[in-house]
Amino acid sequence: MKSLPQLLDIYYQSFGRNGTLLLNFPIDRRGLIHENDEKAAKEMWKMVQETFTVDLAKQAKITASTVRGGRSGKYNANKTIDGKKDTYWTTDDDEKTGYVTLDFGKPTTFIRFMVQE
Repeated sequence: MKSLPQLLDIYYQSFGRNGTLLLNFPIDRRGLIHENDEKAAKEMWKMVQETFTVDLAKQAKITASTVRGGRSGKYNANKTIDGKKDTYWTTDDDEKTGYVTLDFGKPTTFIRFMVQE
């Protein structure tokens, strides 16, 4: 049986890095995952949900070094935090670097930072 810290480590080392989450729970003679493993997996999922419940970026002012097509709304910095998978911030094709800045208005501490490409 895997402990909650072990399961969270597997989560962050696989799914958390855009990989496949493979827990390899054995199946018992009934053809089921053992109750202890089921409980541990549910605890892991609850912890992951609680960890990512608050999205601090939604409260921040976001700016970008450059935006494709100027400051048009189609690719502006706010697209990085709008929660939609089909919108995004980007630079013009000839730009080789770019960055976005999140301004929380005050010092802000966090322990997890999730970025998706």
